[in-house]
Amino acid sequence: MEDKSPKGGSELTSTSFSKKFLLNTVIGVIFLSILSSALWEKIISPFSMFAFTKILYVVSLISNSFSDSLYKEISKGFHESSGLSMLSIVLTAIGTYFLLYSLRNFHNVWHGKHDHTSVDLSLEDITADIHRLKKSLRKISLAIFIFGIFVFFYYTYFNGRATYINSVTTTTLNNIEIVSPYITDVEYKTLKSQFYSMESKDNFTALTNAIIEIANTSHTKLK
Repeated sequence: MEDKSPKGGSELTSTSFSKKFLLNTVIGVIFLSILSSALWEKIISPFSMFAFTKILYVVSLISNSFSDSLYKEISKGFHESSGLSMLSIVLTAIGTYFLLYSLRNFHNVWHGKHDHTSVDLSLEDITADIHRLKKSLRKISLAIFIFGIFVFFYYTYFNGRATYINSVTTTTLNNIEIVSPYITDVEYKTLKSQFYSMESKDNFTALTNAIIEIANTSHTKLK
């Protein structure tokens, strides 16, 4: 009678590995989500705002078209971050799937080569397999690293841009409201119209100067 116990033991080991792998993955994803959220709020988000202002300054020295398009976007009002958040979820899901798929394939290759039924493997075969698996793992690690760098800079730029737009929008509209008691209704509507019709940085500068002039005349402190 043929003894199938080694194969059964191999299947049991594979099932046990899959369950442990799934459990560890779930715990790891939850932990990384909490850690990522904290890092985003305390470090990455403030850094993205700082980095974007520096990018805006440098690019504006070369060409005004970038800053003009930015202030045109500001004239549209507040920018919701839901689209960016959804994109971040999609990109994270893609990266997570790629990582899990790669690790699963790594295990399948190793398990297929070194299950309990393979008793005739030489030391050279095992060494060659380990070398190939290590090489594959290095490629996977490099791909994940490059993907992570891309995602980081993508988030940094677009989050900084959205934060900058919302910050300028909030400050400008608040300042218009602050000086509103010291101007006529027509002048107030004119300031609001100037804001929502901005086409360039020069338009924004003219609006800001008008608000500052009113504040200085009325001895009012702006935001």
